[in-house]
Amino acid sequence: MNLLSKTIKSIVIMGTSNYIKLILSLISFFIIIWSVNIEEYGRYILALSISSFLIGLSDCGTSRLVISEVTKKLEKKDFPFVKKFLKTAMLLRLGLGILLSIILVISIDLFLWEHREIGEILKFSVFYIISEIIFAMVRQTFFMRTMFWEVAKMDFLASFSKILFLLILVWHLDLGGTGIMTCLALSSALSALIMLPNMIAFLKKILSVKEVKENVYYQIMLEKGKYLVLASQIKNIGGEIPVWLITYYFGTSEVGLFGAAKRMLQPLTVATESIEAVALPMISKVIETSREKAVKLYLGFSKIGLYTSIGICLIAYFLVPVLIENIFPEQYTDSIPIFNILLILVILHGINAAQRALINSIDQQKSLVIDYMASLGIFLLCFPFLTAFFGFPGAVISFVMQYFVVFYRSYRISKLEMFRGIGLEKQLLITKEDVKLAGRTKDILLAKLKNS
Repeated sequence: MNLLSKTIKSIVIMGTSNYIKLILSLISFFIIIWSVNIEEYGRYILALSISSFLIGLSDCGTSRLVISEVTKKLEKKDFPFVKKFLKTAMLLRLGLGILLSIILVISIDLFLWEHREIGEILKFSVFYIISEIIFAMVRQTFFMRTMFWEVAKMDFLASFSKILFLLILVWHLDLGGTGIMTCLALSSALSALIMLPNMIAFLKKILSVKEVKENVYYQIMLEKGKYLVLASQIKNIGGEIPVWLITYYFGTSEVGLFGAAKRMLQPLTVATESIEAVALPMISKVIETSREKAVKLYLGFSKIGLYTSIGICLIAYFLVPVLIENIFPEQYTDSIPIFNILLILVILHGINAAQRALINSIDQQKSLVIDYMASLGIFLLCFPFLTAFFGFPGAVISFVMQYFVVFYRSYRISKLEMFRGIGLEKQLLITKEDVKLAGRTKDILLAKLKNS
């Protein structure tokens, strides 16, 4: 199977998987918003934000680097390296997850004793943090082997089981935010448990070889990952601090509106997420042997992300507000102007998808530190001024503005040595070669659909 054919097949699998997962997650979302009021939903969003932050801390932001490094070594059949590297990465991530969960439980009793409702939801979120870390590790082993079909099965199992658990615990038993967090934990744990035998079989093969003596995990992290760890944690803070500040300054109802608007944005960004998930292992495989192929892949993924997101954004601007007015509970209709502000993120995510895959593949994580520090700085600078003039919508505008750093990143990528002779316009404008590539892509895609 040639590179283009394999790329298209992977995009089809991940894209289809993500849209099926999206449909199921939207069903889950509607079960939740029709089961709890806006304040309870806001408390759940706050608890989920804190849990996501701690999950990001346990990962140290190295999951993409781990996938990239193991994919390269598996391609070269360097199993001694993979054994030492993967064993250290998994033990460290699980250990950090358990430690952070213990700290969270202690912190609830110390700092949130006056906010009993939020504290109760956070206690149940501990189970979600552990189960999600295990789920992510199992899923990661499939990405390393570019087994996108297995990833798709895991995602489907988790999404479908979550609907069943929500119908029982939230819709029928009316357990509110604590029930929602319990459902998230149970669905991740169930999916990981079902797919665990495949992961164990892979690890048995790896563990049967003699590992290298050097601690290659820490060597790689010090060489390539030190900036990535810092960058990812800055991004982690930047992604969650808006929820915390909105809660503090405006309350849980506004967080609920913000969370609902962001949730309706996810269906629009799922295509770009699929592109990034496929682009990382694909670019990583060819980056060391052929920079020319890597550049072609990057340009292709970049244009797919950009123009797909523009089309989606235009349709959503007219369609989604109508849907919110007609199928949401009345108290959620105030999320429409918030959604319209957030809509620009769809295009920014489209530009960002291929950029992140390339930067992780060519070990340019140091630049991410600058990017994410700039993003966080923009948000913190804009937040007090825009909220003073516009109130709650100003906080949302501040959240959007931090993502404009992707335009500077596009310019910086165009200046890399491997892009010599390829100007910024070639990364954005459609050329004759792109039209030919689109034709070949269409033929391959139609042939695969016909065969299937």
